[in-house]
Amino acid sequence: MDTWRGRPDGWEGPREGNRDIPLNLLRIHLDPARVAILNGVLERADAVVVLSTSWRNWPDQGLVAEKLAEAGFRGNVVGGTPGWLGPRKSRGDEIQAWLDEHDGEVEAFVILDDSDDMGALMPYLVLTDPVDGLTEAHVPRLLELLGGVNRSEEVAT
Repeated sequence: MDTWRGRPDGWEGPREGNRDIPLNLLRIHLDPARVAILNGVLERADAVVVLSTSWRNWPDQGLVAEKLAEAGFRGNVVGGTPGWLGPRKSRGDEIQAWLDEHDGEVEAFVILDDSDDMGALMPYLVLTDPVDGLTEAHVPRLLELLGGVNRSEEVAT
């Protein structure tokens, strides 16, 4: 999964960090094969998705849902992390702010990202390659962090 940006031709639209991103320059490109892998993890772990991508700031969340559905996403997006928290704050700080706001609601979580700016949450990061994205090689660690490995799988391994 990736968010691609074109050349700026005006600054209208959602915010990313401390800058405005022109809405007409953002496109969602999703690889159905990668989405299928994610679907499998979500189903096996009985997990939901919280977006920390710039997509969470789009005013038209219907478009985000539509693009996810077109790529075959069958999961449940339950929200998004807060936006930019200020200078010297990382993506990990944004995720921690969401976790703090939902204290007691989260049994397990994993951060799936191609960036490692997670600060104290690094142990929960499954780092993907920005070109290759999510692969089957990531699945065991994702399930381990989410507690989604069932007893029969544990016996079989």
